Amino acid sequence: MIDFVDDVFTLDKEYVKLLCKNIIREHLNINWACTTRADLVDSELLNSMEKSGLWHISFGIESGLENIRNLIGKGIPNAVFRKVFYLCREMHIKTRAYGMLGHPTETIRDMEQTVEFIRSLRQDAFIIRLTDIIPGTRLFSQAFEDGLIDEFVWRDYIARKRPYPIYIPNGVRIEDIMRILNKINIIK
Repeated sequence: MIDFVDDVFTLDKEYVKLLCKNIIREHLNINWACTTRADLVDSELLNSMEKSGLWHISFGIESGLENIRNLIGKGIPNAVFRKVFYLCREMHIKTRAYGMLGHPTETIRDMEQTVEFIRSLRQDAFIIRLTDIIPGTRLFSQAFEDGLIDEFVWRDYIARKRPYPIYIPNGVRIEDIMRILNKINIIK
């Protein structure tokens, strides 16, 4: 079993096709997994990947709302996610969806819609977590400009002086987000 650890494994489709071709040619008989974007696969590529041993693929959905995904720079339409998850089911490729709660401008209802959308994809597994404020990202810059964090947030977190930096949208309470997370973790 090999898990290719790369958030956008299929960014170079020609490379992935060549890799799959070589795995098949060399009769490696391996199972493998990867993570990528839904807009970077198609039926031809998925078919090649499956024939070479792909058994599990993960996709970052981030939000169930297209306007939120557009805001964070991941403008993939819901229809693309639906199509890709359908193709994977048809090819018997296991799927996982990643989602995040707490994007800028998000409301509690938006977060609930994210959970509903991810479930509607009929994936084999999903992980939904709070939105991290990672240095070097647009979100970090926005959180800094909005006064939600300061330049020492990560230093202080590492020194155990602050909690892990997560983004909490204006008008939303962390307790309400945690209620959603707790609810999805107990519902099967």
